[in-house]
Amino acid sequence: MSTRATTWEPPISNSTWYACGLLLWPVHLALAFPSILYLITLTIFLFRPPDLDLYHADRIALGVLVFFIALRLLALRERLPFAAGLTLPMLGLAALAMLRALREPFDAQTWSLIASKFLVPLILFHVATLVFREISARRHFEIFVVLALAYLVFTAIAFLADSPALIFPRFILDESLGIHVDRARGPFLQAVANGLSVLNSALGDSVPPQAVTSRASAISGCTSAERAPGVLFSIMYGPLPGCCGMRQPPLRMRLRA
Repeated sequence: MSTRATTWEPPISNSTWYACGLLLWPVHLALAFPSILYLITLTIFLFRPPDLDLYHADRIALGVLVFFIALRLLALRERLPFAAGLTLPMLGLAALAMLRALREPFDAQTWSLIASKFLVPLILFHVATLVFREISARRHFEIFVVLALAYLVFTAIAFLADSPALIFPRFILDESLGIHVDRARGPFLQAVANGLSVLNSALGDSVPPQAVTSRASAISGCTSAERAPGVLFSIMYGPLPGCCGMRQPPLRMRLRA
């Protein structure tokens, strides 16, 4: 009987296996580091220009994120956490909005508004409860929030200092897009969403990720009352403010820490 060990690593000389490995390498990274995939999706949401040529980029990013998270959920045989105190109100708001939209079922703008303000935040919230369970994943999100906060503050200061050359991306300066063209509105193209994002990012950075140390604590943290403002901001103004608002652990955890 042969005692040679069996491995799953294909020989480099076999070009077919090597090509398959290269093709599956992004899949492996997406399953191994879901937090990075989540943050890439948020980055696309943040910087996607309102252009007809790129209007579908955020939809593709969300679909890819949900697909890989669902694949990882099935592979690890995990359950989707159900936070009744937050999930049911969000579902109720989404249901009411959809019932209102059924009065004009062929209005594409209405359905787009419902998706961006109700369905997408609902999906991102529940995906976040699966992704940010470990300290390393929350560390990734903390770095993202710090960078996003620095960028939004820098953009606002550049606008107030009347330095348009320092503002990126350039579509922020396009007066034909969005509202509040005379105020610091950032890539959200409205000053209210920009201000809420800065506020929630600053509040999210006030608590270190080590404050939540266990899987159960992370899930209970996502269902705490302190995350409600972030979720409501997410419903009203988009995904980034709400995700930043979900960053903080419960008050009782901070007191014990």
